Parts: sequence; structure tokens; C-alpha cells
Amino acid sequence: MIAALCAVVLFTGCGKKNTSGQISNETVNIENESASDTTEEEFFPASYTGGSDIVKFDCTLEVPAEFDPKNFYLPEITGMQYIDSDAVYRNYVEGEEIKETYNYPSEKEGVPDDNVYIFNDDRTVSVSGVDGFGYYDPEVSRYRQVMRATERGASQEDFEFGTGESCVEQVKEALKNISYPVDEFEFSWFSLSGEEHEKLEQEALRNGVIGEENLQGDWTGKDEYEIYAWQIYDGLPVFPQWMTTSLTRAVESYQKAQVSAVFTSNGMVNLDADPPYIFEKTDKTADFLSFSEIAKAVEERYKKILTDSTYTVNRAKLAVRVYIDENQKYKAEPVWYFEVADNNGGTEILLFNAESGKEIFLN
Repeated sequence: MIAALCAVVLFTGCGKKNTSGQISNETVNIENESASDTTEEEFFPASYTGGSDIVKFDCTLEVPAEFDPKNFYLPEITGMQYIDSDAVYRNYVEGEEIKETYNYPSEKEGVPDDNVYIFNDDRTVSVSGVDGFGYYDPEVSRYRQVMRATERGASQEDFEFGTGESCVEQVKEALKNISYPVDEFEFSWFSLSGEEHEKLEQEALRNGVIGEENLQGDWTGKDEYEIYAWQIYDGLPVFPQWMTTSLTRAVESYQKAQVSAVFTSNGMVNLDADPPYIFEKTDKTADFLSFSEIAKAVEERYKKILTDSTYTVNRAKLAVRVYIDENQKYKAEPVWYFEVADNNGGTEILLFNAESGKEIFLN
């Protein structure tokens, strides 16, 4: 589903030690300092530059300001928080003129059935044990045909029909009404004016992404808010299991967030919400490597590649990755997420375990 941006506030400070990179604005030589004496800022500085002839770092570290690497208890996933199907029916279906109804029995014990309701005006409501909740108004197709690839650099302009923050509150209220745990999520938003959409549409036309027959016509007054939210565990954003299984799914953007919504002058025209994970803290704290040690692991990775290309790490984010282990059970681990650009214009996504420094390979 479309995903969302977590607002990130970054640490300031200096590095644990100067390996191949310059950390923050100060170089500190503490070769013989023990890990127990290393401060939080030294573990995860505000920024990191440096590297080797093959791979260079030029990135801000996306780590929440309140995050304490010495007091992070590793998570255990005990299940999923399924959507309340009865609440969905009461809030979205009851009283509507229904054109079609579909029911797909669940094949797994304890997982709710899938139900789909199509109204006479072609609005659709779905609730699923696997896919969560979905509300769809045909109007949203106009906006979703061409979208920003990323939330980075997007504006937060308020429109006459309501502020972005007020629309976020309406999304939260809608989710609360179906027993969704909004307090476990971090919400954000950006705005797209009709003029901005028209520019995106013309760009897509020039690039052959859409044809003349797909043009939506006049965009005057067709303003919208994109609202999205990531589940948070102990301060860190959660990357869902499906997002960390393949390279094609791994790019982090608002389009991958577990919650997404679209608001226009006609109100909420789309809302999607994946079932959240049930996290429980274990009694084991994480033993994080310093970022300089993680950076060294990335450098070593590229040393093994036989290529004439050069690479630049331009994004580094600390997150919790959800995956399925060999016993088909949900597991979670802290990871560093990297976006790496090569000198040919390509982008590669890397994941490294934040404790061991080992790469997590994406198919």
C-alpha cells in the first residue's frame, strides 16, 4: 500500500573514532575507549562523510532525537492486530445502498475473513485479516494516477477546505472508530495543489508513463493532502515484512507506509490501513555497533565487488525490520537502511543488521 513519512529529528555530536569517515564537525581519537564509555551522540552522530575510493558517505543519520541506543529492548512479535470487521460494517457499510458483496473465508485459523462491499456509487469498502482496511472513492483515481515518488521536498501548504493537521486528526478519528491503535503510529502529511498535479501529469506524459488518453483535464481547484503513518516501536519506524524481502519493494517512501489517506475538498476519498504488528519488549537490550563500524562494513561490502563504478551513500536510517524466520514466525531486528547512488544514475538499497553489521540480502 502507499506509504508515509516519519518526521525525523537528528542527533548532534561527534564520532566515536575517525576511521575512514569524518563524523559531525569534530574528529575525536578514542581508539582505546571502551564501548561502555561511548556516548549516544558518538554512536549515532548527526552526519557522516568519508569512505573509500569505491564508496563514499555523504549522509545525515536519520535517528530520532529521543532514541537511546543503550536502552533499546529488542522486540518480540506475538501476532497481528486485526481490524474490527463489525466496527467497519457499522461505520462504513450500514445504511449504504450496496450493489455487490463478496466474502472470502480465511484459510488460516484465527485470521478474519475477507469482506468487500461495493456501493451503488462505486465507492468500495474492504476489510481483511491479511490486507487490513480499505475505503476507496472513485475520485481518488484522478490523484493517484500521477504521484510524487517521494515525500522529500514536498510542500505543506494548507488549503481552504481544511488544514493538513485537521485532516490528519480526521484520519486518526476514522481509524479509532475501527479500533485501530493510532497511538502506536507516527503520522505526517504533505500537500499537492492542482497545479502541482498538472505538472506531474505533463512530466509523466513526456516520459511515456501515461498517454494522451490518460490526461485528467482541468486541475483547477483539485488540491489534496497525502496523509501517511508508520508504526513505531520504541522510537524507531517499523518496516513491514513485505518491504524487506525484495529490492523492488525496499525503497522507503510514503507509498510504503502502513497507513495512507487522501483528503480533497470532498473529504476523505481514500483510506488504507494494514494490520499492525503486536510488539512486546523482551528483557534483552540491543548491543548496537557504532555507526563508524557499520560504515566500515558497508565499505568492505563494496571492496568485494569487481566493478569500475563508484558509489555514494546518501541516506542512512535506523529502523526495525520485520521478517519471517525459518520456522515461519514473525521476527524483528534493528537495521540500518541505506540508499546508495552509483555514478551511472542507479540507486541501490542496502540493509545491515545494526548489532552484527551483517548485510541482509534482498532478492
